[in-house]
Amino acid sequence: GIAFDGQSEVKIFNTMGELVYTVIDGEMTAGEYEFEVPTSKLSSGTYFLRMKSGPFTGTDKILISR
Repeated sequence: GIAFDGQSEVKIFNTMGELVYTVIDGEMTAGEYEFEVPTSKLSSGTYFLRMKSGPFTGTDKILISR
């Protein structure tokens, strides 16, 4: 979820650190959100989901397989 009100980002990067998809980039209120990532536009493999909200930054690994 979004931890703080204000500028928030949820972005997906490949293993080379290149941005491949922006899920959220803007002003958000704190809370839980659901979103869909169009995986049909991404190749199978490992990606990293980076979340930023206020002073919080977190990263999770995601796998896409076909």
